[in-house]
Amino acid sequence: MNKRENEKLRKIQLIEQSALDLFVTRGYSATKISDIAQKADVSVGLVMKYFHSKEFLYEHLIEKGVQSINFSLEIPHTNMLELFEKITRYIFSQLDTNPVVAKMFMLLSEARKNDHVSEKVKALLEAITIIEDCCEWIVTGQDEGSIREGNPHTLSYTYWCCIQGMAEAKVIFADFKLPEVSWILAILRREENNG
Repeated sequence: MNKRENEKLRKIQLIEQSALDLFVTRGYSATKISDIAQKADVSVGLVMKYFHSKEFLYEHLIEKGVQSINFSLEIPHTNMLELFEKITRYIFSQLDTNPVVAKMFMLLSEARKNDHVSEKVKALLEAITIIEDCCEWIVTGQDEGSIREGNPHTLSYTYWCCIQGMAEAKVIFADFKLPEVSWILAILRREENNG
């Protein structure tokens, strides 16, 4: 990549980061292209050159978030609880080292609550299958004895609501420290009957 391409990529990433920050803190409706340009310290024209409109930029960020959130079973594991442990460790590592990850969780959550998003955003959000995927993993884990009994949907939602809450706390509270992974896994872990 030459110097000009590097500078273009840097500006695009700066615009994306500025837009993400503003969409998360102000919301989509309260954010203007001029706000994004000002935060990124670029011209409105440059923002428009790369992203055409605020809606296009928002859709672009939602698409990036959706691509990053769907996990696969290709993570090596001996049982389903171990899979959840590895996923949780990975997410916590990302939340601790990359503030963009927590903001993406918030952006996707806010988009799900917004009735006025575009059809493209609605379609992108419908492509998030992590709750359903986890239900299947939970059923498998229940069958093998590593995951507690209970409604798989309720367990999946409870797990992901905890993860979502951790991501939001990382954005909102500067001094927030993530809990031990084992605390989150306790939601799913099958308890041994010692009686």
